Amino acid sequence: MQQHPAIYEELKSAIREKYSSTSQNESEMIVDAIRMFNDELLETRDVDRILREAGELVFSLFGFKEVLIGLREANGLFRYRVILGHSKKAEEAIKEAEYRIEEMARSEDYPCVTVSNLSEFCFKEDLPEDQKEVKQFNRPSDLSKERTNLEDMIEGDYLDAFIYGPEDRMLGWIEVSYPSNGKFPSRETVRGLELLASMLGVALTYLGTNK
Repeated sequence: MQQHPAIYEELKSAIREKYSSTSQNESEMIVDAIRMFNDELLETRDVDRILREAGELVFSLFGFKEVLIGLREANGLFRYRVILGHSKKAEEAIKEAEYRIEEMARSEDYPCVTVSNLSEFCFKEDLPEDQKEVKQFNRPSDLSKERTNLEDMIEGDYLDAFIYGPEDRMLGWIEVSYPSNGKFPSRETVRGLELLASMLGVALTYLGTNK
């Protein structure tokens, strides 16, 4: 098993504490934007359009420069359907990636920190030792840099907000990284992403995808 620096353990503890409770004053801007997105959902049955608009909403509203949305395909495998903010080289690698449901579940290979039953943070220290996914990052050389504090979200760190259907069947996920301010997001931002993921779950179920 990989040996991690002491700051990595401090980071996991800090993340659990920061996101352990929900803010009582969720940003009106987030709520209003998601309400507008909900109106869009009522106007189309085009899944790709829905996913694209959801990705663009995350990109513009939540302050992340890199946004991915993955979806379960008809064959049961998960693939990325929306890719925003990535270099051409990284995008090519992302398009080739596919995951089995077993790989989407939490395991020793991906020991991420659970924020809620809808989201989790994964850190660059948690990347598999074989580094198979290194080509999916915009700045792969930065993956070797040491973490210096508990506030900065660095290359290799990302947040997943899961999209579920009936009976907690995983339909996909929203993956965000590289925040504009370089910091881990607020609780309000995480809850907003969870809300958006939940709305996507309802929409995808209604449209009959992922059967």
